[in-house]
Amino acid sequence: MNLADILSKVAQPPKGHFQSFFGSSAEKAIRAIVARLPDAVSPRHLTWLGVGGGIVAAVALLASRQSFAWTPLIPIGVFLNWLGTSLDGPLARARHLERPSQGLLDHSADLGTQLLIILAFGFSPFFSLASAAVVLACYLLYSSYTYIRATARVPGQMAYIGIGTTEFRAMLAVWPFIAIALGIDERGASGLTKLDEVVIALGSVTVAGLIVKIVLDARKIALTQGKRDF
Repeated sequence: MNLADILSKVAQPPKGHFQSFFGSSAEKAIRAIVARLPDAVSPRHLTWLGVGGGIVAAVALLASRQSFAWTPLIPIGVFLNWLGTSLDGPLARARHLERPSQGLLDHSADLGTQLLIILAFGFSPFFSLASAAVVLACYLLYSSYTYIRATARVPGQMAYIGIGTTEFRAMLAVWPFIAIALGIDERGASGLTKLDEVVIALGSVTVAGLIVKIVLDARKIALTQGKRDF
């Protein structure tokens, strides 16, 4: 077994269409909800629901600096954001309403609200700006590569060690409660908080994992084309 095969086993998910831990369950839930939505609900409504959820989460994060009484609104906002941005595209496809303008709005709303929530974390009591910047950089890198894969028509959901968009939102939703329970203010010898040190370390691992995934995807494409350039 060569190095590429070892890396493939570590970085690539199990065989199957869904690559993340919650991917299969989330897809089943999305299909079930889409099939039951009334005709009065349009993809555009769901897109704005996702935007509204992102704003609720961001406001709750900022307001939590004044009182933790706002904290329960964070997972509610994150859930509404996931619900709206996850359902708008499938509903448009199910009703044959796909339009370039709708697709642009869907993806822009998803990206914009995620950036808003991550930045709001940086100004909340649960993250520092340094940690938020690291998370934001990793998110933008993975988002960029996701769109590159889509443009290149690479099949399969984008995820790393079982973590995709659903898992990422779940972590955003539960992190404030973990931070409250554990505390995040203790500083180490570097002057950074313990949280900053952990996030920077995890961010480095994440970037390294993305590089490995890019190489493995390129190798897979090369093998599909009958070439062994990687």
